Amino acid sequence: VHEKWTSWYVLQCLLCATPNLTRHQQRLLEGLQNSEELIVLPSDKNLGPCIIERTKYIQATLDHLSDAATYERLDPNDALQSIIGVEQNIIKFLGEYHHSISKDDNTFLWRSLEVQDKFSYFYITAKVHKTPWKPRPITSTAGSITHGLGRWVDQELKPIVKKLPSYIRSSAHLLERFKAINYDPSNVSFFSCDAVSMYTNIDTAHALEVLHPFFRTSPLCAGCQADALTVALEILMRQNVFKFGDTFWRQKSGTAMGTPPGANYAELYYGTWEIDFADYFRTSLALYCRYIDDGIGLWIHHPDPHIDQLNFAALQATMNSFGSLEWEFTALSKTIDFMDVRLTITPTGIKSTLYEKPMNLYLYLPPLSAHAPGVLRGLIIGMTKRIYALTTELPEREQALRRLFLRLRNRGYDPVILKPLFQLAILKAHSKRATATDSDDDEKRCFLHLTYHPQDPSSQSIQKIFRKTLLKPPGEPALPDLCSFKGARLETNRMIVAY
Repeated sequence: VHEKWTSWYVLQCLLCATPNLTRHQQRLLEGLQNSEELIVLPSDKNLGPCIIERTKYIQATLDHLSDAATYERLDPNDALQSIIGVEQNIIKFLGEYHHSISKDDNTFLWRSLEVQDKFSYFYITAKVHKTPWKPRPITSTAGSITHGLGRWVDQELKPIVKKLPSYIRSSAHLLERFKAINYDPSNVSFFSCDAVSMYTNIDTAHALEVLHPFFRTSPLCAGCQADALTVALEILMRQNVFKFGDTFWRQKSGTAMGTPPGANYAELYYGTWEIDFADYFRTSLALYCRYIDDGIGLWIHHPDPHIDQLNFAALQATMNSFGSLEWEFTALSKTIDFMDVRLTITPTGIKSTLYEKPMNLYLYLPPLSAHAPGVLRGLIIGMTKRIYALTTELPEREQALRRLFLRLRNRGYDPVILKPLFQLAILKAHSKRATATDSDDDEKRCFLHLTYHPQDPSSQSIQKIFRKTLLKPPGEPALPDLCSFKGARLETNRMIVAY
């Protein structure tokens, strides 16, 4: 296949999403779907699908796995023995620590061992924003022997991570933290820092050495199962055995991106160091936050520019003196792009607006896609809420809403359908009522999972039948009052149709 034709013309046909594909475009898409020479893979940072020759994909992946310091290739017999050893270690862990784990978690962990294929699978996404592009390695543990244990560890780490002083969950949360502090806008600047290949550069021995005493002694970890957590992390991080095609590998160092606790493990590992150094630099840091491998700080300048420069260099040296991690820093500036927000220090405080990556293709679902009508409504309401949360100035907010409207028009949506949805979204964004994420503790939900089809009964019709025949049938007991054969009340009082 001609490389120029492949990388440009076919890609444009794939992404055009016009309401009616031409016969030529349909043939191209069918050929792409059935091609043995090409692979479609996602790009990093949600920048859209990519197409690459299969041989180049395999070569890029094997080149990454050839790093002998990080990966070790296994022959099939050794790989099989290794994965059996992992299973035995998990069984041993469950036997030793079953008293430290809840009954429900024990049941889940034992059931998670009932898998046909015990191996994780390795693949890459494309960092197309890099020149030249680079692979982003991911090890998918879904359906593997370690997936259940990874889910349990992630569940245990999450509440600890949320207590870290540097923790932020989103750009909106970062803005909330900026609003909660006092600072002189004329005497502060932003900086950001980015960890170089954070996942693979975390030294496993050092991480476990740091985390075990932290689990035991830190007030943030009160009530956690320190010994069980440490042993589980030892299994997950030291025994990551996976497949790529017909080859088998073991990760010798770092943590695999894709394993359930990977993000929280990385966040907590470096968070233990931040607790120590943040206090030392308290006179220079008005605020310091981090989202996994991306950090941001509000720097208080020293009156002497020379001392100020030395202090900032000392912070960088301190952050780079923990384990094997290396951080790259931006210069101090009054304006910075961080995650999906652009921040600017003005005489009256910090102003924010959306930061949108130049390569973003905005591939929203086209109107002919067979999705429930509520998907478009939810997209517009969610995006509008995000725009209101991340923009402080009205003109920029209106421009962001206008761009969203035009992008949906370019995907083929009728303005007659879009306008009332935008009006509703703006009304909801102005409203002070509880958001959809605020859960009702009195609700006991059940979920009806369906594959959506446009000709099926609507969700409203299904809900009406549910209320009439199950929830409160005439002359019959209500569903929440029914009991199981063991005498436990069902309590279910709401059904959610989940497409």
